[in-house]
Amino acid sequence: MVRSALLLLLLIVLVALQSSVFPYIRFFSGQPNLILLVVVAWALDADWREAFTWAFVGGLLQDLMSIAPLGTSILPLVLAIFALKLLDQQFEGLSILLYFVVVVAASLLAQVVLFVGLGLVGYPIDLIPTIRYFLLPTMAYQIALALPVYLLVRWLHQLTRPRRSYGLSP
Repeated sequence: MVRSALLLLLLIVLVALQSSVFPYIRFFSGQPNLILLVVVAWALDADWREAFTWAFVGGLLQDLMSIAPLGTSILPLVLAIFALKLLDQQFEGLSILLYFVVVVAASLLAQVVLFVGLGLVGYPIDLIPTIRYFLLPTMAYQIALALPVYLLVRWLHQLTRPRRSYGLSP
């Protein structure tokens, strides 16, 4: 229960920061997607059900605070968790490497889904400038922040992991 409350609070804070503060901290027009980084890192130590739940919740929170159509953040997160869990079963023990591969692929997918979603609702998307000034800087942010976010989430997992008692129970 404490784990869920802590992660929900973290996601709410990150969504608030991402929609209010991060637009002012941009590299060209790119900005990091901390929700994606946190959800994918959390999924490494979570079971399927918990991982998909947080992917859906994180994507929904992100979509509610954006102008993009509902679902444009949920879809890449759920697909990223699906890929991560499949790969994790095949390559146990390579979680940090899997994390980076899935973060890069999911970040790229999230941007493509966002561009398509915005294009479908009438926002003009000019492909070459969008790639140069939005996609590439966003990917640079994602790669630069991936390791610190991974370490923070691993620490939170350790902090909130249920403890087993080794003594005698009363």
